[in-house]
Amino acid sequence: MAKARAMLLGWVNYGHQAQCGETVKNQYILDRLRKCGVDVIVLDFYRWKRHPWVILKFFGSLLAYPHTPLILSTAPKNVYFMMKWHNWLHSSRKVIHWVIGGNLHQLVRRGEIGAKYIKDLHINIVESPEMVDWLAEDGVTNTRYLANFKPIPYKPVLKPQAGKKRFVFISRIKPEKGVDYIFEAMRQLNIEGYQDQYEVDLFGRIDEDYKDIFFNHVKAVHNARYGGFLDLSSPASYDALSEYTAMLFPTYWKSEGFSGIFIDAFIAGLPIIASDWNHNFEILTEGETGIKIPPHDPKALAEAMRSVITGDKDLEAMRALCQSQADAYDSNLLVTPHLLQEIGIINK
Repeated sequence: MAKARAMLLGWVNYGHQAQCGETVKNQYILDRLRKCGVDVIVLDFYRWKRHPWVILKFFGSLLAYPHTPLILSTAPKNVYFMMKWHNWLHSSRKVIHWVIGGNLHQLVRRGEIGAKYIKDLHINIVESPEMVDWLAEDGVTNTRYLANFKPIPYKPVLKPQAGKKRFVFISRIKPEKGVDYIFEAMRQLNIEGYQDQYEVDLFGRIDEDYKDIFFNHVKAVHNARYGGFLDLSSPASYDALSEYTAMLFPTYWKSEGFSGIFIDAFIAGLPIIASDWNHNFEILTEGETGIKIPPHDPKALAEAMRSVITGDKDLEAMRALCQSQADAYDSNLLVTPHLLQEIGIINK
């Protein structure tokens, strides 16, 4: 029997360290496809202007492999024109839309992406059960839920914590991720006299137009530190992450989906103080694995952080519960040959 083949189109940063949520997800998808025996043609559009020949590779691959399934794994608007082409040409090719982000249903309802083009694809894979229901209300029923995932070869031993509370933020550093709100909450807590009882470390790539503002915040708030890029690819990294007390995630990013950093937090046993935004509390449980705050509310963020600093939360129980949930998102258990048969990549 011929080996299964598929084309993967999206931001991959193939052969290099992942630089954002999309490149992380696509590298995990690529890894699992290959381990399940699929020959993958990688159409890597990460910073494509530096290697525009990927466009030629894309069209050449379409012509050379007319029956090979095409996986679209990038923001829906990036590939909307391809969805239209697929519909207009009445193509028989299986197109698998492995949805990146959490706002596809909003794009459909606002008319920015036509439901008929989404319905014409072979399948849409989304990270939220609610999104399956919302899309069905608009007539899009070729949708399947699959949680975000990553390999989980190691979980650190959780040790009792004492002394100063340590919060961590890991994401793109820009206002829409709630970074300004973290500093507002810290200023409030410091005014109240908690400045020596906690600290916040922030990791991630800083948006260029936000760098000056961000570093001015760091200079002004002495118990905040920027740690650069945190490489979570080794057991030692998770050991270090497990020494934090809680994660901060006050996002209001419009296309926020199931952030992969939640899985990292679960592996390290970190409860997450998160905004009630998009799908965050489909993944988190209030008072058990997360502390819910309203979006755009730095006062609520300060209150949640204060409750951790003063010991009002049973953090040891929350940490243990977080870590116990990590295995539910193990890519080795979720992306299997059976799944790939179900979604049309491997023939049954």
